Amino acid sequence: LVRVDPAPVIRHLSEAGVSETGDLKPLSVREGAVTTMAPLARFFAWHSPPAFDANGRLLAAWSADGWGLVLECASGRLVAELPWKGPGSGKPVRRNVRLDLSPDGNQVAMVARGTLICQRLDQESGTWKSKTSVGHVTDVVFHPDGHTLFVTNSKGEVHRLDAATGRIVMSLDLKIGLLLCVAINSLGSVAAVGNRGGHVALLDIDF
Repeated sequence: LVRVDPAPVIRHLSEAGVSETGDLKPLSVREGAVTTMAPLARFFAWHSPPAFDANGRLLAAWSADGWGLVLECASGRLVAELPWKGPGSGKPVRRNVRLDLSPDGNQVAMVARGTLICQRLDQESGTWKSKTSVGHVTDVVFHPDGHTLFVTNSKGEVHRLDAATGRIVMSLDLKIGLLLCVAINSLGSVAAVGNRGGHVALLDIDF
């Protein structure tokens, strides 16, 4: 386990186009092309960093109104609005939220109030919620293969879930307390999870 200073990460987010007030500043996605999405919504950088699909065509972010948005990066066009349908769905969800897009951009996973909801953008069916056996979910990330999700929970457990059904494929209790975040390298071979104490654990992913 190693301790990681979060300051460089926060600076990187700021330089990438997220202001300290939560506005998404204009981004240069390629030379000669500048896209701005600030008028569409305010994003809470410190609670829900935006997420891209594998080729950078789509961007998902959590709005100040308390639901997920999927935007087209090249034009800023709103592709989908995803109201929160989990616990407390009648009230806006603005803090301690996470979301991620599948590599193909057809599925979005949203975490709020300890619950994971995963739904497809191209059809009404296929939406599922995490079961109680998954625990109080704190973060989620798609594996690069698009078929599985990795989630962390408040008990210090990491679960690998089937992205189509939410079924638990694998579980691991790291016994390092509340886990707050999870990330996977581009090859899908290593996962990194971080706890509340500022420690990061690296896990080999064995399929």
